[in-house]
Amino acid sequence: MNNFIWLYDTFVWAAIISLIFCRIFRISSSYKFVGFCILCALLHLPLPNVPYSTLAYITNWMSSLSVMSAAILGVYLLRSWDLSYGITRQEKNALCIVIVFASTMLYLSVNGWGFGDLYAIGFRPYLLITGMGIIFVFCWIIRFYIICGCLILIMLGYYGHILPSNNLWDYLFDPLLVLWALFCFAIIAIQWAMQASVAITLYLRRSALSNNPTDIKTGTPQPSRKE
Repeated sequence: MNNFIWLYDTFVWAAIISLIFCRIFRISSSYKFVGFCILCALLHLPLPNVPYSTLAYITNWMSSLSVMSAAILGVYLLRSWDLSYGITRQEKNALCIVIVFASTMLYLSVNGWGFGDLYAIGFRPYLLITGMGIIFVFCWIIRFYIICGCLILIMLGYYGHILPSNNLWDYLFDPLLVLWALFCFAIIAIQWAMQASVAITLYLRRSALSNNPTDIKTGTPQPSRKE
């Protein structure tokens, strides 16, 4: 199991670094897979004047990321290799909203703001698994297949004991995933606010024109229908 966790962490952090480099630099898709393999090897090289590797330093600084993070990274990694269409915008928005809402409720309950400690439910996750099953069925009906695949991988990882934790919440969320979801949620909120402002502006203009119609050719005010 320790060897599997070692491979798991290697994949996760190599995927993160690879996607960041592909985002910053324009790299041909034919070289992305080769670069990913090189990153996997570089992560195990020892740091200068340090008796352990880069991956060991990262994992000592931060614990293993959740299976949800690994699944999302896998989707984006396949998309960067042109092997998948990736996640749709609607599915990504729904996923980010759910992550932000659930993680907020979880962290508030842990700090005493709620109806109990939701984190403790993850040790006996019968209720949590039931909720995930309902979400799975709903996402399958609306054809959010990426989310369905993520939920399946989370359950396989949990019952396969991929991570050292026995809490299902640790397979669902981690700090980096929540930060990513918050960033995406902020972008979604800004887009919704801009669309709402445009819609309100158009409505006010139409209402103003309906109350004070003007001649299109001359621009002079025309009498309203009431008059």
